[in-house]
Amino acid sequence: MPVVVSQRSINHEKADSPNFGKTMISTSSLKMFFLCGLLVSVVLMAACYRAPIAQRSLAPMMDYGQLGYDALGNHVGAVVVVDPQYGRVLKRVARGMDVQFSSSPFEVVQIVTAYAALDSGAITPQTKFRCNDIADQVDVTEALARPCPGFFAELSKKVSPVNFKRAAQIIGFTYYGTESVNPLTTAMRPISAVIPANVAGADYEALATRGAGMKANDLHFAQLAISLASNTTTSERMSTIITTTSQTITPPAIPINKQAMEIIKSGLIKAVNEGATMAAGTVKESVAGKVGSDEENALCVSFAPANKPEIGLIVFLKEGTSTEAAQVAGRFYRAYFGK
Repeated sequence: MPVVVSQRSINHEKADSPNFGKTMISTSSLKMFFLCGLLVSVVLMAACYRAPIAQRSLAPMMDYGQLGYDALGNHVGAVVVVDPQYGRVLKRVARGMDVQFSSSPFEVVQIVTAYAALDSGAITPQTKFRCNDIADQVDVTEALARPCPGFFAELSKKVSPVNFKRAAQIIGFTYYGTESVNPLTTAMRPISAVIPANVAGADYEALATRGAGMKANDLHFAQLAISLASNTTTSERMSTIITTTSQTITPPAIPINKQAMEIIKSGLIKAVNEGATMAAGTVKESVAGKVGSDEENALCVSFAPANKPEIGLIVFLKEGTSTEAAQVAGRFYRAYFGK
């Protein structure tokens, strides 16, 4: 066992003792042992240390821009990549158009209609309506998984326009931002998608079924993907982000109906596994998503892995189909997950 000695005794041994060398070896061993122990402690502390959220890497280090461009291929369109865990946009890329875009949500709006119906109690998970004029009756999960205009037309009779607008704003079609480069000099304010007011009858049915008359931008769709993936509302996320100043009031945190969201997620998972969004799927990870389109443009909102989301995606294509939008998402996910 090494002997601990003082500097004074070392100096004395250096002058007089034949054992000076042995003592020095023992002391050197002790120092080496101490340094090794200190190094191990530092390594363990580093392994256990969890940086504050603001300092953490918000997603795996990847070239999201290149993944987005590769996924787009020759399509004219845009890809928005989001991190649902921390609620931020990671990357926006576009080919042949601006990275910022606005669009109708098309059939993606059915997520809003379903949420409003479930949240208000207008339907239960077991409620069934006809998918279309010739199809059998389906529940809301099945209706979200494949084209079912008849189901959502029926829901428009049970969900008021007020509840529809409230649901849209809660789950993503309102975000908070400023028009100034410096948020400290300009108050953050809610920026809502354009939702037709005072609609009824066939006009409201068209809104609730295919987003007719509604206009949202890329950041609204990003917030929708984050809400779906994280089971949180925009206001909940923003209330933890905004630092209240004399010019900025923290918005009230409106909780999300988690049971309703889980039912909707089941429909979006089914849409990728066996429905209208199959092209977005991967072998390696489960994906959840919803597509929509009109005669010219297409949209796909998705996230993965479905049960523990770490990445979300918005694909918008000009002169593309909903299947092509899902294919772009699928190429991105396969590259991201390595399969």
